[in-house]
Amino acid sequence: MYKQRIEATIPPRGGAHHSQTFVGHEFYYEYDGDANYVLADRPNANDEQLIAIGGKEGEGIRVRCEISVSSGNGVDFFDILVQPYWSPRGAIRFLELVRFGVYNGVAFNRVVPNFLTQFGIPKDYEMRKDAREISIWDDFNQRLPFEPGYVSFAGSGFDSRTTELFIVMPGVSKAQ
Repeated sequence: MYKQRIEATIPPRGGAHHSQTFVGHEFYYEYDGDANYVLADRPNANDEQLIAIGGKEGEGIRVRCEISVSSGNGVDFFDILVQPYWSPRGAIRFLELVRFGVYNGVAFNRVVPNFLTQFGIPKDYEMRKDAREISIWDDFNQRLPFEPGYVSFAGSGFDSRTTELFIVMPGVSKAQ
C-alpha cells in the first residue's frame, strides 16, 4: 500500500515551499476539503520550475484596492482577481508587494486612452529603490490575450518586471 508523504504545509494567506522535483512529478494539495493535483512543468529559461497554488484553477485570489476619486474628495474600490495559474511568478510577486504595502498611496501615473493605465511606482523613496532592485523572472508564455480589464506587470525586456503594473483599457486593438 502506498502511503502519501506530507512534504510541507503552506500557511494561509501566503507562503512558499522549495523542493527538488522533476518534470511530470505530481503534487497533491487539499483546498476547501477537495483533493487537487498539479504536475511539475518544464523549467523556464532560468532552469527553474514553479508551481503556484491559489485555490482551484480559475477561482483566483481577490485583492481589493481603495482609490481616491473626485480630486481626493471620495473613495471607491476596484478588485484585482489574481490568477496564479496564468502567471505564477507574477502572481506570487504581486501578492508579496501588496502584503509589504508597496502599492499604498501610489498614483495612476500614465493613462493612454484605448490602450493602458499604468501605476505601481512606490510612494516611499526607499521602498521604491529596494523594490526596483528585485526583478521578477518571466513566466512561461501562456499565450494569454490581453483583454480590457486585465492587469499585468510592465517590463522593458526579458526578466525586467519590478513593481509597475498596467491595466488594459477598453478599446485596445488586438495588435497592441
